[in-house]
Order: sequence, then C-alpha cells, then structure tokens
Amino acid sequence: MSLDAKRAETIFAVEALPGQFDQRADSAAACIQLMTRGARPVVRTADIYRLSGNLSAEDVERVKRYLINPVETREASRDVPETLQADWE
Repeated sequence: MSLDAKRAETIFAVEALPGQFDQRADSAAACIQLMTRGARPVVRTADIYRLSGNLSAEDVERVKRYLINPVETREASRDVPETLQADWE
C-alpha cells in the first residue's frame, strides 16, 4: 500500500504507544482467531490522516498537536515494519 503525498498534501499516521491497550487491534485479532480457529495473531493499527490544501508547516504541526495525545499516542512511521512484534528494552 502506498501513502505517497501529492502536491499540497501531507500524510501522517497516529498509533498507540507501546503498552497502551488498542481495542481495535485486540478486536481484529479476536475476529481473525475465530475465523481461522488458530492462534491469536499480532495486529497493530494506526489512524492515517491526509491533509490537503495550502497548509504551512506550522498549520500541520498544530493539527498534529491537536490529534496526538502524547500520553497514549505517537506519530507512527510510514515505513512498512519487518515484524509486528514489539521490541521491549
């Protein structure tokens, strides 16, 4: 899946911080487990936002500050991860 931004667009994703309960991911994993009758898979979710229009960098940062609650979420990487397993240090 490609999330390439076109001219006058900004794309970013927001995900739960490690250790925060993600109800969508938990529900999706439960559904997949029921459908496959197998082991519970690892599922991660993120909200993807696409802003269009003539926005300054300051405008984009204000939107991000509004949408990202640093207590429970962070801006997610747009790179495809090699694994969904969390690395805990």
